[in-house]
Amino acid sequence: MKFKKILSLLLIFALFSSVAAPAALGAGTGTGEARYSNTLTIGEGFTYTNEISYNSSGKRVETYSVETAPGSQVFPITMACDTIYGGLTVTKMINYAQSLGYNVLGAVNGDFFSMSTKVPMGGVIENGEYKSSPEEENMLVLNREGAYVSVDPDIVVELFNGGQGAVPGVTSGGNYGKKVTVTHFNKMRADTGGLYIFTDAFSTVSTRTTSNGWAVRFKIVSGELSVGSSVTMEVEEIIQNGTTYPIGEGYVVLTAADQCGMRETLSNFAVGDVVTLSVSASDPRLNEAQWALGCGDVLVENGQVTQEDTWDKQLLSPNPRTVVGIKADGSIIYYVVDGRISSHSGGATMREIAEDMISKGCVTVVNLDGGGSSTISMRLPGSENSYVLNRPSDGSERSCGSYILFVTNIPEETVSGEVTDGNTGTVPPQTGSQQDSVPKYLYIKDEGAFVLQGSEIPMEFLASNSEFKPCEVPQDITVLSGISNPVTDNLYSAVNSGVDGITLNSASAGITGAGTLHVISEVDTLKVIDTETGKGPVFEGLSEGDTIQLGVKIQNLSRDVLFSPNVVTYAMEGEGGTVDENGLFTAGKPGSSGKLTVSAGGRTVEYEIKMDNIFLDIQQHWSKEFVERLYKDGIVRGISETEFGTDLPIVRGDFVLMLYRAFGQPEVTDTVSFSDVDPSKHYATAVSWAAANKIALGNGDGTFTPDSTLTREQAFTMVYRAFFPEEGNESIEDLLSIFSDGGEVSSFARVPTAYLVTLG
Repeated sequence: MKFKKILSLLLIFALFSSVAAPAALGAGTGTGEARYSNTLTIGEGFTYTNEISYNSSGKRVETYSVETAPGSQVFPITMACDTIYGGLTVTKMINYAQSLGYNVLGAVNGDFFSMSTKVPMGGVIENGEYKSSPEEENMLVLNREGAYVSVDPDIVVELFNGGQGAVPGVTSGGNYGKKVTVTHFNKMRADTGGLYIFTDAFSTVSTRTTSNGWAVRFKIVSGELSVGSSVTMEVEEIIQNGTTYPIGEGYVVLTAADQCGMRETLSNFAVGDVVTLSVSASDPRLNEAQWALGCGDVLVENGQVTQEDTWDKQLLSPNPRTVVGIKADGSIIYYVVDGRISSHSGGATMREIAEDMISKGCVTVVNLDGGGSSTISMRLPGSENSYVLNRPSDGSERSCGSYILFVTNIPEETVSGEVTDGNTGTVPPQTGSQQDSVPKYLYIKDEGAFVLQGSEIPMEFLASNSEFKPCEVPQDITVLSGISNPVTDNLYSAVNSGVDGITLNSASAGITGAGTLHVISEVDTLKVIDTETGKGPVFEGLSEGDTIQLGVKIQNLSRDVLFSPNVVTYAMEGEGGTVDENGLFTAGKPGSSGKLTVSAGGRTVEYEIKMDNIFLDIQQHWSKEFVERLYKDGIVRGISETEFGTDLPIVRGDFVLMLYRAFGQPEVTDTVSFSDVDPSKHYATAVSWAAANKIALGNGDGTFTPDSTLTREQAFTMVYRAFFPEEGNESIEDLLSIFSDGGEVSSFARVPTAYLVTLG
C-alpha cells in the first residue's frame, strides 16, 4: 500500500517539474429429482454414479455412489486401517492396502469411531479374522454375492483353562476347567469396563492403556482368531501391576483396570497353563463372514423406511453422510452425500437419503459414519492412482477408523498361495507381464461432461487393462452416438441435445466401450474473461486502439461446459469500440461510448463502454504520461472534458485534494477547521482530512488560503508529512547546499525538502 502511495507521490511531483521527467514506476426422491445424473460403467458389474439435485429447500445436493453387482470382478472388502488403534486417511488406507498386494479401485469411509484414538465403535472382521468386537452395534457383512446386516450381534470370547501341561483328553493342574468370559475385544480399555482382550491387530506397540491394572499375556500355539473358531494359547506372563502392556505378533493380552476389582481373575491362570480361546456369535451367519464392519441405524428394511424415532437423534439434521444399500438382486450401493459447503452441497437428512436409496431399488439401507468423515476415493479410467471425488467438509481428508475398499483380488499370501478374483476364484498375477499392455476396457476422456449444443468437440479416448490400469489406446476406435450426433474423424458435432450414450468399438483389440455426454442448449453461468489475465475484463483506462482478447467460461450446475468458439457471439453497439467474431475488442475514440454484448447458451453478459476523455492539451506535453496515469487512478481531473490545463498553476486546496485521493479518500469525521475554507467547496473534505492528520497546518492564524498558488516548498512539506510521518527529523538540511538557492528554503520546509532530495 505504501509503495502505491509513493508511486502516486512521484507522479504528483512530475507536475511541478519544469523539465521533462523520467518515466514513473443429489439425487433421488429424498434429496430431489436429479438435475444431473451420470453413470460410468468401469467394468462389468462395477459402476460409478455422480448426481446433482436440489432439495425441497432449494439447496444443491451432490452425491457420489459406487455399485457392485454379484459376481463382479470388483468386489468389496473391509479394513480397519493398518491396526485397530490409530486411523488413516482414505489415501493412506488405499496405499497401505496396495502395499499388501490388493488391487484397489477405490474406497468409502466405514464405521463410526473415536475421534481421539480412531478405534472403530463397532465390530471388524477382515478376511475372516476377527479383529474387534461389535459393542452393541449392528454389523454390515459384505461378500462377493451380496451383503446383509446382522442386527446387534453378540460375539463372546471365552477362555477355557486346561491347566499346566494340558493335552487333549488329559487333565492336569489346579486351574483346570476355569472359564473367563470377555466381551471387549480390541477396544480401548475403560476403567470400569471389565475384561478386555488385545491382539497385535489392535496395535503393534502396546495395549495403549493408561490407568493401573493387571494383565495376562498368552502366546498363540495354534489356530486362527475367527468367529466360530478357537485358538490354543499358553500363559507366558502375568503382570500384576502396570499401565500399558506390549502385545507382540502371535500374542494375546487379557487385562482389566484396577477399578474393576477383577484381580481375582488372575487366580484362574498360571504361567505355563494351556488355554483355549473360543469366539462364538449369537448370529450364526457371522461364522462364515469374511468381511464385516460396524454400522449405525438400519434406515430401510424390506424396502420401507424404518421408525425414525429409533434413529440416533444426533444424526437427524442435514449433513454429509455415507450409507450402504442392498438391492433385492444382491447388488450393493455405497452412497456418499456431500454437505456443509453451501455453494456446493447442503447435505441431506437420513430420511432423505433413505428415500433416495429406495428409489434406487434398495431394500435394506444402513447408516455409516458421516460429517467430515464422509469420503469417497476412486481410481477412475485414465488415472494411475485414486483421488478423492467429494469435498470433505473438514476441507481435507480426515483419518477414519475403517473403510470399505473395492478390489479385484485377494493377495496371494492371504489365501494359501493362490490369487483370487470375484469371478473364477483363481487368476495368475499380471503385474509386470505382457498382459499389462493389453486393453480390455474403453472409455471416453470427457465422460459425463456437459457439451453446449452447436459445438464441435474433439473426442479423446482412454483404455485400461484387465486390472483397470491405464494402457495404450487402440487406434481404430469407431464411435456411435445414441442421439445421432455426427462424429467425423473423432470430432463430435453436438447437433441434437439430450443425454447421449456413446458406444465405442475397436476391431483390432476386439473390445467395446461406452460413455455419456450431456448435450444442453442452455447454461446457468456465463463469465467473460480477459484471456491474458484470466479475470474479468477491465475497460476503464483504455486508450484508442488498445485491445483486449475476450474469452468466456461457461458452466452449468457449477460444472465446466465444453464448447467451441462458434457458439459464442460478440456484438458491439455505438462507437466505444469494435469487437470481431473471435472476441478481440479494440477500444474506440476518446469520449465515445457503446455497449458490448457477449452471448452463449441462452445467457448474455453486457458491458457499458465509455472511453475516457484524453485531454487534448497534453498530447505533445512532457507531462502526458503522468497526467494520464494520475487521471486513470482518479487522483487528478481536468478543467473540462477535453482540457487538463497543463500550464495553469496549482492552488493549495487542489493539491491537498490530490493527496487525499492518493490515500483512497478515507472517511472524514472532522469538520473544516480553517476559517477561510468554505465547507461546500470541492476540496473542503480533503482539507479537513489533511488538518486532522497534521498534513496541512495552515498559516498560523486560523486560515489556510486554499485558493493561493502552491509553492514547491509547500508541496514538499505536505507530501513529507503525508507519506513519511514516522521518518523523524534527520540532520540532513546541509543537503540543500547543493542548490544555489537552497538557502532560500523556508525553515518549515528545510527538512521535508532535504529528505525528498535523498529520495532522488
